[in-house]
Amino acid sequence: MAEHANMSVNFVGDIERGNKWPHPDSLAKIAGALEVNVFELFLDEDAQITAKTQNIMSRFVRDVSLTLNKSLALSVNQSVEHVRKQYGLPEKA
Repeated sequence: MAEHANMSVNFVGDIERGNKWPHPDSLAKIAGALEVNVFELFLDEDAQITAKTQNIMSRFVRDVSLTLNKSLALSVNQSVEHVRKQYGLPEKA
């Protein structure tokens, strides 16, 4: 799993033992390597996720991703426009 997540075996072992807490990016890598959603990493072993809950969580992840992508695109466009105005560059065609 560590190899698929592009992480060291020692670091993954430290996480498993509770010696280290992973950054959200590391959690995403681990979830990707295990082919699960990040929230599933925090479930008890005997916890069951209903199809309805899985569907709701998947929609939530999709909606958050879309919102973040739109926000990022808006920020980038505003930054480019600011630089364009500051340096007197022509508007894009």
